[in-house]
Amino acid sequence: MSILKADHITIRFGGLTAVSDFYLNLEEGELVGLIGP
Repeated sequence: MSILKADHITIRFGGLTAVSDFYLNLEEGELVGLIGP
């Protein structure tokens, strides 16, 4: 069972695309670390 879903996430800073078409699916009981700027 998914407890968190994120789909088609894009992050832009001016003309720079930092993240393009990001997908995350967190299932119950999973431990996930996300490190970024």
